Amino acid sequence: MDSKKTTYLPIALIVLALCFRFVSNRFDLDWISSLTPVGAILLLAGMARKEQRWMLGVVAIAGIALCDLAINAIVYDGKYGLMADGWWLSYLLFGVMIFASGMLPIKNALAKLGIGALTISLIYWIFSDMTYLVTIGTDITTGERLPLNIKGFSVALVQGFPFARNFFMGTILYSIVFFAIQVLANQTQKKLALSRN
Repeated sequence: MDSKKTTYLPIALIVLALCFRFVSNRFDLDWISSLTPVGAILLLAGMARKEQRWMLGVVAIAGIALCDLAINAIVYDGKYGLMADGWWLSYLLFGVMIFASGMLPIKNALAKLGIGALTISLIYWIFSDMTYLVTIGTDITTGERLPLNIKGFSVALVQGFPFARNFFMGTILYSIVFFAIQVLANQTQKKLALSRN
């Protein structure tokens, strides 16, 4: 398969998933928007071939940032600002997730996908809750500031678990779709190549 063609498909999948993310937020489709494609996009970039990983990582993170800006500006009318507090930590974390998923020493694509989804979901859960504790840190049950200690962190983890669960489920769902589309595209291209010969 041509290197340029293999790069275009992941970029197209990233763009389509981000458009879908924006639309599901714009039209308040909670049952869809709670299963975010962000993890699958990062996993797609991280699992790409080494020569494509850097470029797809930049496309993924830049695309997510543009989508976040559009959601904050258009869907929420800037109510929470253009970017959330600690936004740069989130994007730094996205880079870590891409790197981590690219470093998995697993050859089987489906196993790598499953373990990669679990790995980046755990990274997301632990570090995003750590970021939340340091930047916002509000106990959602009392409205008071969480203490900056292990107790506050454990409360943030418990309260953040539903988001981590949805992040994991969205990562699995969208990753399966991405994987299936790539397999179908490869098979179709092989069939076309054989029919031309």
